[in-house]
Amino acid sequence: MKNILRFKRISLVAIVFFFSLILAQNSDIEIYIEKGYEYFESDNFETAISFFSKAYDLDENIYEVNSMLGLSHLYNRNVDAAEIYFLNAVEIDSTINNDYYNLACIYALQSNNDSSIEYLQKALYWGFIDYKHLINDSDLDFIRKDKKYNDLIKGYFSNDKRERNQLLLEAEESVENGNYNVAANK
Repeated sequence: MKNILRFKRISLVAIVFFFSLILAQNSDIEIYIEKGYEYFESDNFETAISFFSKAYDLDENIYEVNSMLGLSHLYNRNVDAAEIYFLNAVEIDSTINNDYYNLACIYALQSNNDSSIEYLQKALYWGFIDYKHLINDSDLDFIRKDKKYNDLIKGYFSNDKRERNQLLLEAEESVENGNYNVAANK
């Protein structure tokens, strides 16, 4: 009986130790992500990559970490690394339109029309609606003369859809700024 109680105590200690390690790891991940955002927002992409990479090393299956590593690498013009992280991000969460959009930009920069248009179509399918950004983004210059690109844009952004999408973007911005009444009126 004494041995059984001793075993249970040892097992309990091991379980508590294990969970405390998990909590500490999650806390570290949150700190690394927070610091990564801090440096990203100040356009210090190398340092942002360093912090997001530390979070990635602790858990590579966090959507946000993969997406921010992709974005940081893209802004740093390392498109090959950005591609890897954006592909990871859409594998983790296939419903985020910005990651598909960024992959479309990467493939356009790599002169890969078919893949660029494929990922742009996925971005639009999952709700990418920023028409002004889309038509002005220099990353997509390579595919603008492609008939498939123009057909895709016409299909998703007829005049009435453009006006609706612009109102949605303005409403989203109003919500982000805490102007809920303005957003509701949009």
